[in-house]
Amino acid sequence: MNDQQIRIAIAEACGWRFFRNGGFGTRWYSKGGEPDTEANKFPDYPNDLNAMHEAEKILNSAQCNEYEWRLGCFALASDGPEKRHFHKTARQRAEAFLRTIGKWKSE
Repeated sequence: MNDQQIRIAIAEACGWRFFRNGGFGTRWYSKGGEPDTEANKFPDYPNDLNAMHEAEKILNSAQCNEYEWRLGCFALASDGPEKRHFHKTARQRAEAFLRTIGKWKSE
């Protein structure tokens, strides 16, 4: 998945919604109904660890266990056992998150 596809998939999982406003264009709205503005920015999940931290909060207990396991798999596959899951990039966390919730699409 490319970064834009990742952003959209995670945003939708976190409650963001996309609306077409007739002749007024399109806009994303957060779970609270606030539009995407400078103050309420549509998150850049694959490039922002803070955004991924917020996304992680929607996972239930079982999903958290799977997510942590997937991050550990990234650690072993890419860095070896000396690196832990908390060293993973925002993009790696985004992929693990989407795989955990069943929304990752292989290209």
